[in-house]
Amino acid sequence: MKIQILALAILFIIYM
Repeated sequence: MKIQILALAILFIIYM
């Protein structure tokens, strides 16, 4: 499970 990477990607997209 790569929930950390998924959360990071979502945060990155939201920040953009």
